[in-house]
Amino acid sequence: MKHIRKFIAVFLCVLMVLCTGCSVKDIIESEVDEFDTVAHQNKHCVETAEKVYDAIKERDAQKLKDTLCKKVMDKKTLDDDIQSLFDFVSGDIESYRYITDPATSEEIRDGEIVRLNGYPTIKDVKTSDGTVYNITVWVVLIYTDEDWEGVTKVSIRKEGSDKYRKVGMEFDY
Repeated sequence: MKHIRKFIAVFLCVLMVLCTGCSVKDIIESEVDEFDTVAHQNKHCVETAEKVYDAIKERDAQKLKDTLCKKVMDKKTLDDDIQSLFDFVSGDIESYRYITDPATSEEIRDGEIVRLNGYPTIKDVKTSDGTVYNITVWVVLIYTDEDWEGVTKVSIRKEGSDKYRKVGMEFDY
């Protein structure tokens, strides 16, 4: 009797799938496509955060500038801001524990993505003198004004303190 109930339940499930307008394969493929897109966006944000981390670790201003959007590159105080950020970090950066999920967000108008951005945080950045920092990187992947595409702001905060430094500017959306 148990086997008959299981057979009927499975048969009804298969029958429902066959009678619907879309196939299970279509549903799975659309979910996989969406997952792949989000995974790609997150991967790009994390890779950008790693480039920023390397630039700060190496105290390489040009490497950091290479990640920045045009709006930030046009800032008159950019070189001073970068130097201030580098000077804020005491000791030599040795490691970080992990990079958070970038928390990408988007704005869609008339079925088209007009803004896509994320902001991963590099957690527990340790230096040779034992100080710990967190670095947050604001990354714009897509925007109607392409001058905003790239890193708009980098903020480094000393853990357990309100002290921080930043390079860049607030994203104007």
